[in-house]
Formats: sequence, structure tokens, C-alpha cells
Amino acid sequence: MNTIHKSNNDIFYQIYRLFSDHFIKLVYHGLITSEKADVLINIFEQLIGQNEASIKIQKRAFYILVEALQNVIRHQAKPNSLLTQNGGTLIFQYLDGQFMFTLKNLVETVHTGPLKKKIDSLNRMNKDSLNKYYKKVLKNDVLSEKGGAGLGLIEIARKSENTLHYDIREADDTYSYFYLNMLVTDPFKKHEAFPENGINIAKRLQRLLQNSGNWFILGEEYHSGLSPDLQVSLHRLFGNNSENEKFKKFLTLLNLIPELCLASSGVSSQQKKFPCLYFFGMAENHLSVYTTLLLPYASPFDFSLFSNLLSERENLPNNIPGKINMNDDKWRSLRELPALLSSPPKIMMQEISPGEKFVILKFSF
Repeated sequence: MNTIHKSNNDIFYQIYRLFSDHFIKLVYHGLITSEKADVLINIFEQLIGQNEASIKIQKRAFYILVEALQNVIRHQAKPNSLLTQNGGTLIFQYLDGQFMFTLKNLVETVHTGPLKKKIDSLNRMNKDSLNKYYKKVLKNDVLSEKGGAGLGLIEIARKSENTLHYDIREADDTYSYFYLNMLVTDPFKKHEAFPENGINIAKRLQRLLQNSGNWFILGEEYHSGLSPDLQVSLHRLFGNNSENEKFKKFLTLLNLIPELCLASSGVSSQQKKFPCLYFFGMAENHLSVYTTLLLPYASPFDFSLFSNLLSERENLPNNIPGKINMNDDKWRSLRELPALLSSPPKIMMQEISPGEKFVILKFSF
């Protein structure tokens, strides 16, 4: 295994901090097609039950996401080099019964004026006015050239019951980036405000991930791993671009990596629920998977544990008291990992502060 003790992990650490500081649950960056939208909706449906928001608010959040993604598919610019390079972005944040979605997509600049006018008009309406306007548009059945008479935006405004924030930034002479931020709040919960509007986060992510292909980033607690349903969704999102069975098996083994990181660092899994990020990146039909973990106050990292497990050598380390039995079949199964990859796994580690380490493991297909 190629081990790098000090490396330039700034991009990954910046994204890690964004997730941690802004309560981000997932980020998708890339082309938004009907097929990918279906997968993203399924993933959100799996995540939505992991919070304490009321069922009513969860349903509203789900409806808004579905409508917003369909709106992007209907109105985004047709694929071109700019769209292929930068794609769209979806960010999902959750805090204290509040669901925040931010979408960025590419539109023809000629359409941005009417779009801005439409949203400004919706933001000036109260709940009753929105409902009356929705019924009026529905009754008149006046469709735009792309269909819907703006019904998607009206429905989002009705279900959100919050101001729709937006921004428009020129991409080139013909196209502009359109950012839309949507918030759903549970009125029966005491809320702490989100530190920053999702549009600003989307712009920062755009700078970090520009021209880097498709990305899906998921925040998880290390011990929870990737559920079987989530593995199926990730398989749909990326599996068709790699060897399907190979990728499916890899996802199963990936669940063991964060726990192995903890064991290698000397940190007990009972001390704290450390957040773990999974990065799935596709560029030029080449899939790379990164998993990251921030280990505060960790003892020196034992890279030999990885080296022995992920090689053909038989000298597996002895059991680690109170942590994991290295002779267990599940750990031995990790030795199948190199055969699934196009190049050896890589470890990258950065010292954030005395005793605090940021660890990245990279796997390439």
C-alpha cells in the first residue's frame, strides 16, 4: 500500500469542514438526469427517517426535493461542454427539524430575467395568495414552452412556506448558473439558524470540485456504515460505470474501513461517534472512492495494520484488546480488496493540530 504521511488534502478537509460546520448530509455534483434524480430521491428517502422532524414536515421536504429535481430536468440547458464539465449541484442540510435544499443548474441566460421576476413575485405572496394563484394557473392551464406554467416553482413556494432564495451567475456568453435555496421548517420545534445560506456553500463547492467530473458525498457516523438499501442506490448511481459485481462487493467491504481506521489509531469506538465522509467520484469513466475520518487525540497511526490486511502476507497483527478480533473472517475478507481495484489503495494523512489527524483512504477502479 502506498502510504503518505503528509499530503495536500486541503480540498477534502475543506469539504469535511463544510459538512461538519453546516450540517450537510449529502452533496451530489454532476449532470442531473431523470435516472440520477430517481436515485438521489431514493437516497434522501433513506436518510429522511434519521431525524426527529414530524412526519408532516418530512413529507413536505420530500415533495419539495422531488419537484425541485424535476424542475431542473425540465429547464436546465441541454448538455454541452460547459454543462458536462461542471454539471449541477444538490446539497441537503438538516438541523433541528429544518430541511434545507440547494440546487445549482445551468440555464440559458435569456431565461434568467423571467425566472427572477417569477420568484420575486412568489416571495411577495402570503400563503392564501399562493394558494389562489396556484388554482388560477391550474384553471387557466397556460403552459410555458417547456411545460408547467411555472407550476413547479409555485408548488415549491407553497410547500416551503419560506422565502425562496436564489442567485444567478454568468457562466459564459450564453449560459448562467442558477442557484435556488429552499427551506422547510417544523413550526413546533425550537430552531437554531443554519450558519450560512446553502447558496454560498454551493459556490464554494463549485470552486473546489470544478472540472472534476461527477461527485456524490455522503456524511455518516463511522459505526453506522452504508446500509444495504444505500448500497443498492450507490450501485445504481455508479455501478453501471464500473464492473457491477465488483463494485457491489467493494461497497460491502467499504463498511469495514472506518472501524479499521479507529483500531489503527488507538481510538476506542466507544469514546466518540466520529463523523465519516464517503466520496464517490467519476471522471472520464474512472471511479475513485475516498473515505475520510477526523481522529482527535489519536495515538500514532499503525499503517502496518492496513498493509498486512490489504496484502497477500499472512502475518496478520494480533487481536487488539477491547477493539476488534483481527482473525475474524470479516477482517480477513478485506484482503480481497486489492483484487477489486485498478491500483493499490492509498493512505493520506494530515496533522490538523497536535494529536488530531485527518485520514483519507483512496480506492480506484
